[in-house]
Amino acid sequence: MKMRKQIILKFIGVAILFCSCSKGGNTNQGNSRQIRYEITGNYSGKLSISYWEKNSSTLTLFTNVQIPWNKDVQYAQTVEGIAITAETDSAGSLGQTAVLKIYSNNNLIKSTTASTNNVGYIVLPAIEYNFP
Repeated sequence: MKMRKQIILKFIGVAILFCSCSKGGNTNQGNSRQIRYEITGNYSGKLSISYWEKNSSTLTLFTNVQIPWNKDVQYAQTVEGIAITAETDSAGSLGQTAVLKIYSNNNLIKSTTASTNNVGYIVLPAIEYNFP
């Protein structure tokens, strides 16, 4: 019984330690970050677009999207980073392109370009951004 009590107390101590630790010096949780996702180009097919927060299980998915497309998202200070990708839902034509961009507070911070393959499919590789 004494051993069980010690284990429980250690567990509670570790739990308190993890709950009381902060990852950074910023205690202002009310601040947010304005992000704009954007896809442009001449791709005539439709895309599935997904974006997510890197330190959570929050995933947002859009399907059957035609470009141009954009989405403004305001992230809390607690979000460490973000990522986005897009791929074919329905094929376009050979030689078409799409450009995926991430803007932070109206400044371009990341981008990638992709072209369709021989059957009109396109994959815009995931791009990530870690907040400073």
